[in-house]
Amino acid sequence: MKTSKWAGAGAAAVGAATTAAVLLLGTATASAADGPRPSNAFGIKVDSPVASLPAVPYVEYDGEKASDELVGTDGSLKGAPFSVRLVTAEADEHSAESSVADLNVGGLLKAKLLRTWCDDGDGGLQIVDGSVLGVALPETPAPSLVIPASPLLELTLNQRDEHRDGTTTYTGLTLDLVTAGKDPKAALDEKTQDALPDLAGALHLPQLADAKTVEDLTALLPTGGSVLSLTVGSATCGPADEETEHARIPEPATGHPEAPKPAVTEYSLPVTG
Repeated sequence: MKTSKWAGAGAAAVGAATTAAVLLLGTATASAADGPRPSNAFGIKVDSPVASLPAVPYVEYDGEKASDELVGTDGSLKGAPFSVRLVTAEADEHSAESSVADLNVGGLLKAKLLRTWCDDGDGGLQIVDGSVLGVALPETPAPSLVIPASPLLELTLNQRDEHRDGTTTYTGLTLDLVTAGKDPKAALDEKTQDALPDLAGALHLPQLADAKTVEDLTALLPTGGSVLSLTVGSATCGPADEETEHARIPEPATGHPEAPKPAVTEYSLPVTG
């Protein structure tokens, strides 16, 4: 198993350090179109105007079981809008799994453990002590469960996507903090305002803590629209090939083979007159 450390990495350093991962992901995506998609998994991905992170750690089955892990220093990844203690990913021939331990997303989302798994084509999400804006999350969410946690915050749990090659991808959790399409003059709800100081620190936007309306948020974003899009946990796998057992034709016997014993079979026949 590979082990990496997120020790004192700033947003720029994270981007530089994961360039190879982006290239590998691009290669994997291109090759998937040429044949069946192999089992694969990743732990976490961030899309944000101020702090982004490609899917890491990404692993893919290549004939042997693959696994990787990332260990946070003091439970945090420097320069990213979340803190985490440990992220693992593994992929085998017909199974894949990722887990994220001690996740805290700017005070908005917390979980002791998020485990996304896929086994023989079936899969799901397990959440231990999870909450969004203080509201508890289900331990085993229903497929593609969408939770509008606040007017600006949407949470999608246990999303399932089937592919033409027979594989299925299970995405554990997607957190979207969006302002696009919202009334600019709309006031932020109390729960969102309470979480803004932590989010402001994570995104290195101190003015964010003073936002009162949707317009205040969009004015502070470099590109506007989306404050944060976070994916936690992805696992892709396919069912094992169904092997048909063909009846073996016995070799010709020498001499006079023993006749098989008669078998008695009962039938119910209609009576005709």
